[in-house]
Amino acid sequence: MIDLESVKQRADLLDIIGRDTLLKHVASTNGGEYAGACPFCGGSDRLRVQPNARPGRWFCRVCTGVSGLTVIDYIARRDNLDPKKGLIQANEALVL
Repeated sequence: MIDLESVKQRADLLDIIGRDTLLKHVASTNGGEYAGACPFCGGSDRLRVQPNARPGRWFCRVCTGVSGLTVIDYIARRDNLDPKKGLIQANEALVL
């Protein structure tokens, strides 16, 4: 059985999202925040990533509608998967 919280804690959110869009360090508060173009809606400087929050979180100020999305949410949305398959894929990436 996959430990959901363990996957969220161990996954390198900044690295995973950074493979899809260029991220710029924009704040140092609460462990740092990064911004970049949203790979989903294409808006520049809309995507926010807070990799040091526990668990790491991300959101787009336009298209996601919520903040606090996890690495599993990102992979599921990026790869057009349901969240369960996003969890499986994130876990497999950690094992490799």
